[in-house]
Amino acid sequence: MASRSGPGTRAPDQQAVLAEFGKEAGTLTNVDELLSKACVMVAESLGVEYVKVLEWLPRENALIVRAGYGWGDDVVGQARVGADLESPAGYALRTSKPVIANDLREEKRFYTPKLLKDHKVIAAANVIIQSSRHIYGVFEADARKARAFTEKDTRFLQGAANLLALAIERHRLSEHNARLARQNEILLRELRHRAANNLQMIQNLIELQRADSKSPESLRALGKLAARVSALSIVTDQLASAGELERLDLSTYLTTLLGRLLSPAEIEGATIKLEAEFAHARVAVETSAYIGLIVNEFVQNAMKHAFNGSSEGRLTATLQKLDGAVTLTLADDGPGIPKDVFQQATNGGTGLGLIQLLIEQIHADAVWQTEKGTSLRLTLPEAETNETSPRQNPLAGEDRTFV
Repeated sequence: MASRSGPGTRAPDQQAVLAEFGKEAGTLTNVDELLSKACVMVAESLGVEYVKVLEWLPRENALIVRAGYGWGDDVVGQARVGADLESPAGYALRTSKPVIANDLREEKRFYTPKLLKDHKVIAAANVIIQSSRHIYGVFEADARKARAFTEKDTRFLQGAANLLALAIERHRLSEHNARLARQNEILLRELRHRAANNLQMIQNLIELQRADSKSPESLRALGKLAARVSALSIVTDQLASAGELERLDLSTYLTTLLGRLLSPAEIEGATIKLEAEFAHARVAVETSAYIGLIVNEFVQNAMKHAFNGSSEGRLTATLQKLDGAVTLTLADDGPGIPKDVFQQATNGGTGLGLIQLLIEQIHADAVWQTEKGTSLRLTLPEAETNETSPRQNPLAGEDRTFV
């Protein structure tokens, strides 16, 4: 955007002006606004009528006026000058050195472009806007009277150009990182979508195998495998429905998982009462998947041992958050597990052994209680949460009779 106000008086302390502008350059995120402010600062500090930032267009071998002070709207964003000997700015760009022309009427090194002639510019000072990686363009101060731009003026102009170069480079890197983040997000969503499809395919294959199997042992093994795949598939479903990529709400996930594990298709001939209360706790996707498998194995073990031969049973599941730590407690009201049997089971290839391996993967603190029922309390060291108030699970307190 162009500024049309006249030049101010020369600032008594150019270094102080640069220092103040440096602070502003470090906070502004709008590059166009920053360029305009830089033009105003230079005009007021040097006492010139016109200042402009020219962006280099390599493919066109031209410089376009990107921001300015004193110029009309027909110039800023529109006017171009040659990026060679056709202008003092072009000469500065080609030589990579500051170019001072105290009287353009006597200048022999380059031509005076029509833009400067039309605005009766007599003197011009040009410096390069360049970072360690890119040349952005040229910073130019123009006066309508012959004048002597001093070495101090040149250093001031170059200092302002250097601040602009740093800010522009930071903005470019920020945009580049944002593009990479968007690309990675698209890629991750595609990978999650494919993972969901693959899990569904595996689930279908397991169901086909179960339909063809006659052996009770094979049916049990396939049933366990199907439950594990189902626990993982819920993760991808929850991520897709919530539009998430990195974290999952455990309360929603566990509600869905427990509802599926306690469905009529999974248990027959028993009344299972579930008591559950979950706080909202968002944890990493990978951690959620491990927790889902742990819950699956605990419930499967309870169905096989705690409630085996019983007409009814009770499962308890709670999720709490305190001081940044998330604690999940699972319990059944079965007869419990003898100590020697428990130690052997957790060291072997049973469901309890798998639970132990999964606990190690998420570096959780685990406390088992195996007398008068079996319970497991898992404490995760860190977890982000959106809400800390507990939410009653819609399955809580519901009697489910499976025939």
